[in-house]
Amino acid sequence: MNSRKFKAIGILIITVFTAAILFHGFYFIKNYKEAYYNFTQDVTLAFDTALKNYFDELSKSDVIVITDIQEGNKKKVKTDSSELSHAITRDFFQRFSESPFSEKGSQILEKKVKELDGLNITQIVIEGDFKEEEVFLDKKNDIVMMAGRKAADSVFSLKSISNKLVISVSRDTLDFELLSNYFNDELRENNLDITYGIQHLKKDSVIGSYNEDLVKAMPLLYTADEDLLPPSEKVNLAYENASLAILQEGFINSSFSLAFFLLIIFVLGFLYKTIKNQKDLAEIKNDLINNITHEFKTPLATISTSVEALQNFNPENDPEKTKKYLHIGQQQVNKMNAMVEKLLETATLDSEKLMIKKEAIQVSTFCQELIERYQNHNTDKKIICDFADSRHILEADKFHLENALSNLIDNALKYGGNEIQFTYQFKENHHCFSVMDNGGNLSKSQSKKVFDKFYRIPHGNIHNVKGFGIGLYYSKKVIEKHDGKLELHISKNLTHFEACLP
Repeated sequence: MNSRKFKAIGILIITVFTAAILFHGFYFIKNYKEAYYNFTQDVTLAFDTALKNYFDELSKSDVIVITDIQEGNKKKVKTDSSELSHAITRDFFQRFSESPFSEKGSQILEKKVKELDGLNITQIVIEGDFKEEEVFLDKKNDIVMMAGRKAADSVFSLKSISNKLVISVSRDTLDFELLSNYFNDELRENNLDITYGIQHLKKDSVIGSYNEDLVKAMPLLYTADEDLLPPSEKVNLAYENASLAILQEGFINSSFSLAFFLLIIFVLGFLYKTIKNQKDLAEIKNDLINNITHEFKTPLATISTSVEALQNFNPENDPEKTKKYLHIGQQQVNKMNAMVEKLLETATLDSEKLMIKKEAIQVSTFCQELIERYQNHNTDKKIICDFADSRHILEADKFHLENALSNLIDNALKYGGNEIQFTYQFKENHHCFSVMDNGGNLSKSQSKKVFDKFYRIPHGNIHNVKGFGIGLYYSKKVIEKHDGKLELHISKNLTHFEACLP
């Protein structure tokens, strides 16, 4: 696959990915708005219901009924629709005024008694707080007084008694504890759990509050239905914008879309990664073919030249020349054979076919022999050795371990700086061989790939150093087959390979 096609596929995948994000984002926002609307509706409806239940409860408990118990003095009074349903007689008011019960509203009653002529009364509103369930009897004046729920129930059961005074208690403030209990019950029924505060106002002046600090802090404010309240009064509910609750409500609607969106992301990512891997593999294959072609072409050309020299430039059959040309040809054949063996070994590294034959190795001797091979070569690079702590015995496959470490040193000679350090340390019960150079030519992205099979560090579109890109891969696999670990550490001016074996 050429770069243009790969780029086009990448753009297509990004376009589809962006479209999927936009679609899911639009769908998620739409669901969130719907869930937000439902959330606010549920909260406000729950508060109105709680407020209604609260006043219904008070209408039953905040009632005082005072009635006449003189059976013989009952007077039936017929009233039309414009009149109140029950009349209170002067005699009843007189007796009630003399009763100790009149202390509950004596000033109002005294005024009503004076205005009694032609007046029919069944209800008087007074200010006060009558929570208790009470029943009182005044035998002297034949009057009974009932307060609370019993009084409310008796209003309907005492229809036959015309001398009946119903007093409804009006409260100046709300019982916030009772109201919050009703509200919490409604919230639980709707599976809501929110933080809130309540504020009671009369003529726009605050006369009471519940969780006053929260009233100012909460972002959402709702004013209760005014039909539930006395004139000129308001009740405000301040509550949190419960994003978690809203998201939970909309999660069911969004879950399918989210699952589909994640599936698209996974498929697109997997597709892109697969295509990229195929592209990289194709590049590695082409690079390998080119490298093999160049690596084999040189010895083949040399062999061909040697054979041609024997045929055309040695008419006298000079034994020395014949030996020389044959030696050159043999060297190139051996070189080609070594390259073929290396390729075959690489093919067996991932399987169990590569057998490790461990033997006892004297580390100091092993290191000395390994380094002498490079010190005898003519090189302008300085090799510094430090294996003073090498009196240990290592159990390893000498042939493969030597090749693995040689690859590390070769790599430093080819790509590293002008100073190379080869050290050995025995630490934490492990034999650690280090190869460091001051080249610092590797980038972080390259350092993650150097152990990949056939990977070679590129220099533009060419490779300055010959090879197949299998040396470090081979070294890593050999160390791992010894149950060891080969790691690369890079810094600004240092490339450090460390191989540790148990």
